[in-house]
Amino acid sequence: MLPSNNHSLIALLKANDFQLKRRCFECVFTQNDLKEPLLASKSQLIKLEANNLDKCAQTYAKYYQQVHADISPLTASLADLIAAFLQASFA
Repeated sequence: MLPSNNHSLIALLKANDFQLKRRCFECVFTQNDLKEPLLASKSQLIKLEANNLDKCAQTYAKYYQQVHADISPLTASLADLIAAFLQASFA
C-alpha cells in the first residue's frame, strides 16, 4: 500500500506496467465523532502461557475467521492459522 500523494512512485510503477488492483481507505476519527457511545467491552487480556496456549490459538483463529469473512475470507485451514499464530507468538 502506498499513499496516493506519492506521485513519483506511482509514475514509476505505471511506467513498469504495474496495475492498480485494490484501493484502500483509511479513516481517522475519535470517540467524539461516533453517533452512539462505545459499549463497555467484556474483553480481557490473557497472558499467553503453556497451560492456555491451545485455547488462545483457537480463540484467535475463530475471531480472525469471523472478522475477515466479508472482507477477505480465510482460505487456509484453521490448523494452519493456529500453527502460524503459535509460531508468531514465540518468534
